[in-house]
Amino acid sequence: MEIELLAVSEPYRNHGAGTALLEAAEHFARRTGTQLALAKIEIGAFPTMRWYRRRGYIIAAQGEPVLFRTRFGFNSCDDGSDGYQIAVKTLQPGSAVRRRTNGGTSCLTVEHATQPATPRQP
Repeated sequence: MEIELLAVSEPYRNHGAGTALLEAAEHFARRTGTQLALAKIEIGAFPTMRWYRRRGYIIAAQGEPVLFRTRFGFNSCDDGSDGYQIAVKTLQPGSAVRRRTNGGTSCLTVEHATQPATPRQP
């Protein structure tokens, strides 16, 4: 799910309208099997970044890619250097977003928990 723009008119801010909109979108996406939510946030919009963080999103650094698996294989996306950053949240249980660093470069990865092996009964 990609959130291109989520905005609330000034008189309705700080009353839960934005949170209700986001939760409704996430609920719909979960019901349809969507695994991941991506939101675009204008670079430097720190109050917006904090708002998404409080709702469980991780903010990618400028130019930091997000790697995830689809039914067609691995895929990635980044901010496209267009003045926005990406906020990422997994929508299904058993998944998490983690920041990985290798050789000075970092990326966000969506990881799915593996089922623990069931112990064999004698």
